[in-house]
Amino acid sequence: MRDCVYQFYTGLKLKAEIYPDTIPSLIKLKNNGYLITTLTDLPTAMPDELFKRDISILLPYFDLYVSSLSCGFRKPNCRGLQMIAEYFNVPITELVFVGDEDKDRETAIHADCQFIQINRKNRTSETIFNLTELIEKLID
Repeated sequence: MRDCVYQFYTGLKLKAEIYPDTIPSLIKLKNNGYLITTLTDLPTAMPDELFKRDISILLPYFDLYVSSLSCGFRKPNCRGLQMIAEYFNVPITELVFVGDEDKDRETAIHADCQFIQINRKNRTSETIFNLTELIEKLID
């Protein structure tokens, strides 16, 4: 069964898009003392290893990786954010959740934590256009 799942997802040739500003932004956040985690929804039954392989260049910058598979719930359920808060022993209200989808906003609302939306397609007064703008908002 495992081989079948791997064959299926490998055959889809899914590829994570990593933007040019991602790694420099992660480095700047780390250099300024931020803990960085990821909370991602995986396609149903997709093994974490397959997704992690796709984002392997980013993994060294994460202090914790959480997926819908590892936490047992998909967003907008806030269990993943609860796990992150528990792992770092901080109140969930101190987390800043950065996302690009409406379900990310809903997740943050359910968790009662701050949310920053990135919208790389349409610049609005309510969203951040890219990670450089995020850095300016958080650090500069």
